[in-house]
Amino acid sequence: MKGTRPGHPYADVVFMFAFSKVLSAIQTSLQQANLRVTILVSPGVAVGFSDQEVQLPIAAFFDDFVVPIITENPQALVPAAQTALHAIATAFAKHGMQVNDAPGKTEVMLQFEGQGAAATRLRFKGLGQIEATSPLFTPLKVKAATHYRHLGSINNGPNNKGMDVTSRIAQASRAHKDVSKKLFTNPNIPAKTRTMLWKALVQSRLLYRSSLWHTLNSKCTQSLSGFH
Repeated sequence: MKGTRPGHPYADVVFMFAFSKVLSAIQTSLQQANLRVTILVSPGVAVGFSDQEVQLPIAAFFDDFVVPIITENPQALVPAAQTALHAIATAFAKHGMQVNDAPGKTEVMLQFEGQGAAATRLRFKGLGQIEATSPLFTPLKVKAATHYRHLGSINNGPNNKGMDVTSRIAQASRAHKDVSKKLFTNPNIPAKTRTMLWKALVQSRLLYRSSLWHTLNSKCTQSLSGFH
C-alpha cells in the first residue's frame, strides 16, 4: 500500500476510511484476547446510563493511536503487551500494511502497579525492547519506554507530570528569550499588545496540555508559579 497522493483533497478521507478497518480489526483481536479496557460509567458522568461497564475505544488521530492495557497483576503486563503487539501487527498485515517499530514511532510504556509491582520493576529493569511475532513481516522489536514524547509533550505515567512540566518550562523559556528584546521590552509596543503577544507566544507553550496535569506535586506547582 503506497498511501494517498499528497495534496489531494480527498487524501485524508480515503486514508481514514482504509485505516478505520485496521482499527476495527485491532479492537476485535484485543476483544478476543480479553485485553479491551473497560471503565465504570455512573449516572453522574453520562446522563442516561446506570452504573455499567463501557469498553474504551482505541484513541486515534489519523495513523497515531494508543492502545491502553490493564492486567490483573503486574507480572502479566509484559506478556499482555506482546499479545497486543501481535494483534496490531496481524491487523496491519491483513490490510497490506506494516508496523513501523522504530523508536519514537511505536513504543510500549510500562507502568507496574499493585501487589508485586516493585519486584516486577526489578525483574524487567533494563528491558530495552519487547518482541512480538508478525504474520508476514519480520518480528516486531518495540522499544520499552518509561516515558513517551508526542507533539512536544512528555507522558511518563498518570501520577508523575514532573518531566512534562520541566520540558514545558524550558520550551516557554526559549520562546521568551528568542523575542524578549524585540517584543516584550520594546517601549514602542503598547503594554496591552505585549501582554497579548506573551500569551500567544510563551504562555501557549507553557500551558499546552496543562488540563491533563491533574496530579501536580508542590514542586511542580512552585516551578510553574515561579516562571509564570
